[in-house]
Amino acid sequence: MSDIVIEKITKIFELVIGVKLDPDKITAETTLSQDMGLSSINMLYLAIAIEEEFKIELTNLNVNSFKTVGDVYNYLNDVYRKEKA
Repeated sequence: MSDIVIEKITKIFELVIGVKLDPDKITAETTLSQDMGLSSINMLYLAIAIEEEFKIELTNLNVNSFKTVGDVYNYLNDVYRKEKA
């Protein structure tokens, strides 16, 4: 599961920012705004792409809590676990 989520998240980030990412340089602590340069519009695109890829619905509260790559990953992992329960 985790490798699939990481792969999907990486592809979504690449789509949103329009740049191929070096997976060795992306960590859970990588910040979305400072390190990756995501603007508020990019965050909206990120939310839409996540909703479409993972077939979930995000709220503003969910999206606003995403500060790092790890935040996105942990949220999606939690959603996945709840679906399996």
